Amino acid sequence: MVKENSISLNNFTLHDAEKTFLWLQDNSLRELFAMQDKPNWERHLDYFKKTLNDPTQSVYKINYNKEHIGNCGFKYITKHSGELWIYIGEQKHRGKGLGFLACKELVEIGFSKFNFERIFLHVLKKNLPAIKMYKKLKFEETFENEFDKSIWKERINDNFKMELVNDKKVAMMQPSFLPWQGLFELIYKSDKFIFLDDFQFSVQSHHTRNKLFINKNKVDYYNVPVQKSKFFEANLNVVKPVENKQWKNKLLRTLEYNYKKAPYFESIQPELIETINKNYSNLAELNIGIIELFCKFMNIKSELLKSSDFTQITQSNSKRSKRVEELIQWSGCKTYLSAFGSYDYMIEDKFNFKEYPSLFQNYNPKPYKQIHSEIFVPYLSILDALYNIGPDETFNLIKVGTEKWLTPNERASIN
Repeated sequence: MVKENSISLNNFTLHDAEKTFLWLQDNSLRELFAMQDKPNWERHLDYFKKTLNDPTQSVYKINYNKEHIGNCGFKYITKHSGELWIYIGEQKHRGKGLGFLACKELVEIGFSKFNFERIFLHVLKKNLPAIKMYKKLKFEETFENEFDKSIWKERINDNFKMELVNDKKVAMMQPSFLPWQGLFELIYKSDKFIFLDDFQFSVQSHHTRNKLFINKNKVDYYNVPVQKSKFFEANLNVVKPVENKQWKNKLLRTLEYNYKKAPYFESIQPELIETINKNYSNLAELNIGIIELFCKFMNIKSELLKSSDFTQITQSNSKRSKRVEELIQWSGCKTYLSAFGSYDYMIEDKFNFKEYPSLFQNYNPKPYKQIHSEIFVPYLSILDALYNIGPDETFNLIKVGTEKWLTPNERASIN
């Protein structure tokens, strides 16, 4: 199986034109691009000189394990859209799924770097492998007749146009300790979820604690102790848990004492013990590790990112809503799924709802059977549900938590 990280897209230069010229001697490859004449070197070089200086085009070379194997890019670039093209030039590397991985990466560039609302392409009707690949990437045939700018207008009967509209959703939240169900709804409902791991740590917050039962009809906080004196006003990915296993052993013993009779305790506990006992360099890593485990239990497969990765790339020092806007654009997603409580500071910061369409969570915990209480106790760590009803039923609760996502105006009407 080809590993996704073995494919990379790099800026095309004139030095890459020679290899491209050799590939285009292949009649079958030229046919896919409606090229009628065999390329001439002078014309070929002149074409790329013009293309690389054309602001409406962007060209990338496809590298597979650092070997240049093909090219791709966008043309007819506007503020809102661009036409995608791609080919694998090295014949020995065709049919291996490399084109799919490269195309997936190119789509990400289109939505994040260029902030396209839509990406379109043209494909020959007989090019079934390409059509299958594009459909896998969720491109759909469109019946718009926009052939006036394209070389494809001369072949209108043997090709069709496909389009991918950016309807992806992103959510983000600071990673909390043993979080509640609502966090997992945000992860599940989003295509990409960003852990705000380099945001400021807050003492006596869900960063270090969440509620579970400690006895019959009684709940209290389960905590992870941190070295508070050393990390006042530090970020989550700098704050360190206390460097001993005593608190871990106490936590795990307390969970066992209070939940060992829960129906799914035995199936959940071994991997939870393993996860908690790992060595973590900071609080964010610990919390993320537990969250990833719970996502695994429930088969939630959203793409998980970290805000610190964005910071390393951009050196951004923006705060609050401005930072959120930057992260939304970095994600390449169109719609922002926000936690209910974020609305007030977004309004205070004059968040750009027009540029970044947003929907607000309105999570309503649904009752489930709890071994420690006959009357349902909501807003506990999701671990209570996992122990009591198992991953499948917990996931079913998450799927129906928010019955209606709220527009900013709808959210404004709720105190």
